[in-house]
Amino acid sequence: MSTPNYESPQYIAHKNQVSLVNNFYCGVDTAKQYLSQFPREETTKFQERQSRATLDNNVLKTTETVANIIFRKDLDLKGITNATVKTWTDKIDFKQDLNSFSKEVLKNRIRDGITFVLVDSPSFDEEIVTSQLVAQEQNIRPYFVNILRKNVINWKMNKFNEYERFTIKEFYTHTVDKYTEEEREQIKVWFDDGTVEVWRDDELFQSFNTGINRVPFVQIGNDLIPPLYDQAKINNVHFDMNSQYDNYVEVGAAPFLAVYAFQEQQGAAKTLGINDGLSFSDKTQGGVEWIEMSGDNAKIIADRIAQHELSMLSIAITFATSSNVKTATQVETEKTEDESKLVNYAVELEDGINKALEMLQLYETVSLGKNIIVVNKDFNANVITPEQANSYLSLYTQGVISLERLWDLLEKGEYLPIMEEKDRTTEKVLINDNTEVE
Repeated sequence: MSTPNYESPQYIAHKNQVSLVNNFYCGVDTAKQYLSQFPREETTKFQERQSRATLDNNVLKTTETVANIIFRKDLDLKGITNATVKTWTDKIDFKQDLNSFSKEVLKNRIRDGITFVLVDSPSFDEEIVTSQLVAQEQNIRPYFVNILRKNVINWKMNKFNEYERFTIKEFYTHTVDKYTEEEREQIKVWFDDGTVEVWRDDELFQSFNTGINRVPFVQIGNDLIPPLYDQAKINNVHFDMNSQYDNYVEVGAAPFLAVYAFQEQQGAAKTLGINDGLSFSDKTQGGVEWIEMSGDNAKIIADRIAQHELSMLSIAITFATSSNVKTATQVETEKTEDESKLVNYAVELEDGINKALEMLQLYETVSLGKNIIVVNKDFNANVITPEQANSYLSLYTQGVISLERLWDLLEKGEYLPIMEEKDRTTEKVLINDNTEVE
């Protein structure tokens, strides 16, 4: 018997890329699996090193910086004219308002390259829910769900480039007994005739009809390779080398005893201490000395780590800087390599959320009218140019400004003011604190 539990070729082709970016975005606990085990390093020692590892999370910082630049101003909701839709936008996914929801959608689009908005509605018994008033009382109304790319495993398009089928994996809560619950995976499939299937353990668990002849998903973004994939790969190497560096410092910080040409004699074990030692008849034939590592290897690693940091920051700059603002039409017809990613992301988000708002009508018998939002694009007036960003990056490498100040300048789009002595002192403290942490 055939089941929908299979992964499409496109999903498989980019699965590991999406996973790598996500695992670094989510932090050290999911990133530590990428640490390399040293040759001859015992598994227990390696696991200890994994537990001590720290992550300089550039993937997360870049994603949040770009989203914060675009959302310096909230969504313009003046175009939402229907009173009912206005009410729904207060908790568009039953948890967040439309502004917060849209910002999360943007972050997931930047991180994954593609994200989806499902426009869904709770199922209900038509014999019980007999009026709009009853539906309102039971909170039965359409809502949005942000579906992550990693959970969309297969799909089928028709000749009009619309979804005929859309398959996702999701989790549900299974009650084991009166004390225990656990999360289990299920597969859910939407068809364009309104049918929805739920599969558990490769068996059809449930099937129902939504009453709409459409697959209610909106795709936002179209980057098959996640935009931050290169940065995540560098972040991976940077993370690995930081762990090597920390291990080197820990091991190399303590001097070790070297004994030359000493043959252990029969009898009691020899003990070395302040009042006990070893004697040699001829200094040229043997000896003991304490040896410390020179630190040359540590410097080589530290220099390489610094290079990786610059590479990651250079990538971040390409996302957090901007050129001239373009209209939606210009973005579509004048795509060039140096075009502002910020503008593209803002236009994509605006278009996607407006399509989702239009789909709300699918679940309603009365007209909701035209309801649209506008995503902020005024950020370009306050976004620094690539040249300015690179000059600030140079100041960071010279130790003039801290990493925190650099990210702040990128996010706020502010010019670096003339630094007074107290400002320089503050920056030195931040730089020293970061150096000590590393």
